[in-house]
Amino acid sequence: MNKISLAALLVAVLATSASAADMYIGLKIGKVKHTINGVPSTPTDIGILGGYMISPELAVEFEYIDLGNYGASRANATDVSLLYFYPEDETFSLYAKLSYAASEWRAQGRSEYFSGFTHGLGIQYNESPVLSYRFGLDRHMLGNQAAINVDALSITGIFHF
Repeated sequence: MNKISLAALLVAVLATSASAADMYIGLKIGKVKHTINGVPSTPTDIGILGGYMISPELAVEFEYIDLGNYGASRANATDVSLLYFYPEDETFSLYAKLSYAASEWRAQGRSEYFSGFTHGLGIQYNESPVLSYRFGLDRHMLGNQAAINVDALSITGIFHF
């Protein structure tokens, strides 16, 4: 009985270690350009993300991004994304990103929400097996009556574990 329990525990630890090797976290910072009239168009964005490499060319990612201040208002977004890398497992890769995002835009005591599909693209540099950098452009949408385009140009540092 103890040998079976020990074997099951060993298999569970090895399986966890194998799947954890495909996981990553990241921190991003960049500039945002939008189409809101009369409001400065380059607030700073900052975000945090986590993901899992399904295969060498596909990843699933969850991200929270603070899209910055827009005059007296503030915006943020949360999304889940599917990323495709080409070529896979290379030092430099291009990537395309399809996301389903939910955004909130708080202005003058009220909030507007938007949810829908968004997209992005960029370049990833894999410095080592545990460290990567991305330079990308992501499209976000704000507002619930008339959607406002928000483009975020960001650099991201990614730690693989």
